[in-house]
Amino acid sequence: MTQDRSTVEQLFAGDGEIARLIRSHDWSKTQLGAVETWSDSLKTAVQILLRELDQIKPPEVRQLDSGLAGVALRGIADGTAQDITDRQQSKSQLRDTQRRFELSLTGANLGTWTYNVSTDEFWADDRTKLMHGHAPHEVYTFAGAGVNIHPEDRDRAQAAFFEAIQNHSKLQLEYRVIWPDGSIHGIASYGEFMLTGDRNEGSFYGVARDITEINRAEAALRESEELYRILVFATSKMVWRADAEGNITTEVPGWEQLTGQTFDEYKNFGWLAVVHPDDVEPTSQIWQTAIATHTSVIAEYRLRTVAGDYRRVALRGEPLLDADGNLRGWVGTITDVEDMRRAAEAELAALNQLRQSEEKYRSLFTSIDEGFCTIEVLFDADGKPFDYRFLEVNPAFERQTGLENAIGRTMRQFVPQHEEFWFEIYGRIALTGVAQRFEHCATALGRYYDVYAFRIGDAAARQVAILFSDRKQAEAVLRASEEQLRLFVTASSDIVYKMNADWSQMRYLKGKDFLTSTENASGTWLEQYILTEDQPEVMVAIEAAIRTKSTFV
Repeated sequence: MTQDRSTVEQLFAGDGEIARLIRSHDWSKTQLGAVETWSDSLKTAVQILLRELDQIKPPEVRQLDSGLAGVALRGIADGTAQDITDRQQSKSQLRDTQRRFELSLTGANLGTWTYNVSTDEFWADDRTKLMHGHAPHEVYTFAGAGVNIHPEDRDRAQAAFFEAIQNHSKLQLEYRVIWPDGSIHGIASYGEFMLTGDRNEGSFYGVARDITEINRAEAALRESEELYRILVFATSKMVWRADAEGNITTEVPGWEQLTGQTFDEYKNFGWLAVVHPDDVEPTSQIWQTAIATHTSVIAEYRLRTVAGDYRRVALRGEPLLDADGNLRGWVGTITDVEDMRRAAEAELAALNQLRQSEEKYRSLFTSIDEGFCTIEVLFDADGKPFDYRFLEVNPAFERQTGLENAIGRTMRQFVPQHEEFWFEIYGRIALTGVAQRFEHCATALGRYYDVYAFRIGDAAARQVAILFSDRKQAEAVLRASEEQLRLFVTASSDIVYKMNADWSQMRYLKGKDFLTSTENASGTWLEQYILTEDQPEVMVAIEAAIRTKSTFV
């Protein structure tokens, strides 16, 4: 099989000695075979090699001695390996080179392409065709090269390509292509122009790479960085970096605005200069422990601000370790927590106050003689109150009502015939929030109550608090108390009296008959009942008792 001379002339165009000798050699008689049977990758590799040799070698090296070149070519034809040229062109070496070249292209996900400017011929390998959305068997002309380029990128890509052709300059371009399935892929193309004759003759030799995943990774990285920036801004955190020894190595955004320190002042450990003197030692100790143990650093300390006052900040840092566990550095945040701490302290103070109020409430709740309870008013589908459930009761509740174990149970469970009045009034208070004081009988309980009721929470809760006492029971207790007082006075030899708050009037006087008994208030009791010489001493004692609220003796 003889080789096609036109193919050889096209592939190995150039003025160099080696190019001319390759063109003149009949490769069909060698072990490599005719040139047109060579693989596309081998053809491209030889073309690139020839162009680079022609461009980078000085003339005295580029123009090789024809006898030496002839020996090299004959060595290739004979399959011998006498010198480095022979070894590079031998069949086994060329096959190894071709395999390595193919592996390099595959590993780097690169495709190759060439474009002959003078003949307008465009060639691309299968990998380049596939990444541009073409099947390997499709005819791939220069006119069809840009068919699948994204419409938004097509004009820019063509303009860059034509400019490179016109100026014989390097081409470096990124663009998107749309595959037949509608998916969009990013492509990066790189090419160099190499002259083969006069200025208007030459070819572009280039590579293409699918950068879709790279673009996605870069987009994800940009999104992550933007989210990180927004997060830092939203949380008012200052982000810092330090080396393995804890020295601040980069600027900390926001530090100068907070403290007034410049980067030169706070870098390394200069930031300790604005830490409160009482916090410097414990903060430094925390840092040194974290560095020694390669563990997280967590600290809270006070910083002197640009205004001269101190604000509390929280420091959080994490170690950066390599694959072997060696400490490479630190990254972390500083958060101004002064307002948060003040709010927490105010909340704690409020809770303590609430707790004290709760304790007072509980003390009162358990010690008062009046009954107290909280209830949930129950309404039917029409919004009418029909019952109420006991949520909380005090110890006096049972004495005032006679109801035992009331919590969680309803009034109608205890007294099915309880008067509608009670449900209506508590329902109204629960809905309107208007407190009411009233007296009313509870016939089924055999009691007559003095009641003060008010709503707890909003209308949706439908809860009411009730303070009440049984008037009949209170009156009975009062009568018993009065009877005890009467018996005491009768049996006692003392005079019993009752005075108003400032002792200006005697309200009640009863006792033995050696003093005139009176039921009416007397404003002259001192002159009437106390000897003149004893009056000054009595008044001193009375004034002391009023002033100190103590017993008058």
